[in-house]
Amino acid sequence: MKDLIKNIQSSLPTYDVVLPFSKEEITFTPFKVKDSKNLSIILQEDNKKLALKALVDLLKNCCIKVNPLELCLADAEYLFLMIRSKSVEENINLIVNNNSIKINIYDIKTKNDYVKSEITVSPKLSLKIETPKLKHLLQLNDLSKKNLLLSSIKEIVVNKEVYEVDKFIPKEISEFLENLPLNVLSQLEKIEHPELQFSIKVNDEESEVSGFLSFFILR
Repeated sequence: MKDLIKNIQSSLPTYDVVLPFSKEEITFTPFKVKDSKNLSIILQEDNKKLALKALVDLLKNCCIKVNPLELCLADAEYLFLMIRSKSVEENINLIVNNNSIKINIYDIKTKNDYVKSEITVSPKLSLKIETPKLKHLLQLNDLSKKNLLLSSIKEIVVNKEVYEVDKFIPKEISEFLENLPLNVLSQLEKIEHPELQFSIKVNDEESEVSGFLSFFILR
């Protein structure tokens, strides 16, 4: 039986795609029957963190030699859509502002680049900023706008001492972040991380839709 499963897996069609932001070339297979549960969670679950976990599991099942936890969210969304285009169809239905919109996956565009920057809070305190990866987002208690913004803080520099956020336990990170000046959030909001975007037309008016988790409202 194991040999049969292995033979089936090695006989599945494979496709290659270059991710728009990391520029990494990924080989993937179409969705399988065992992916149906994760697909259902991604497309219908209101809990975005649960949907994000399902996305990671799905990418692990369908991609060859890639660790999805090391991808930024926009690359992961793009990869999910490319797999869907080869598994189901190229057109997808989205619910945007309570309107049902049909778009073609290949009409979706990319926006911005990976970020590496710094915010100076005071002469003695600065924050090193990087585009978060999925492994950072999964550490968050929830995927609120505030937490998504704060997840981009990679290092804290206090009196020239560098502290890597990854080495703190979540409770310590949360405590530190809650004690930052409020204007840090507004500075983080101005930083433009990688996103996917697409044009929609509602009531004869055309607008752009983009942002974190835009594609977790798939229907």
